[in-house]
Amino acid sequence: MVLNNHPFNKDMEARLGILVRLANDANCCAVAEALMGAVPEVLSNADAVFGVILGTGVGGGWVLHGKVRNERQGI
Repeated sequence: MVLNNHPFNKDMEARLGILVRLANDANCCAVAEALMGAVPEVLSNADAVFGVILGTGVGGGWVLHGKVRNERQGI
C-alpha cells in the first residue's frame, strides 16, 4: 500500500467510525500526559507541559494551555 498523498486518516475513519487525526508521536505523548497522564494528578494547574521521547531519535512535544504548540514546519 502506498500512503504518500493518500488520506490515510479518512480510511481509518471509515473503518472505525470515529474521527481520526494523525500527529507527531512526541506531540501525542505530551498531550496524553498533559490531559490524562501524570500531570493532572501531580500538578493540575500546569499551563505548560514539555514531553521528551527517546528512541531511535529524540523528539519533543510542547502543550500550552491544553493545546499542542506547533512551530515552524510542525516542529
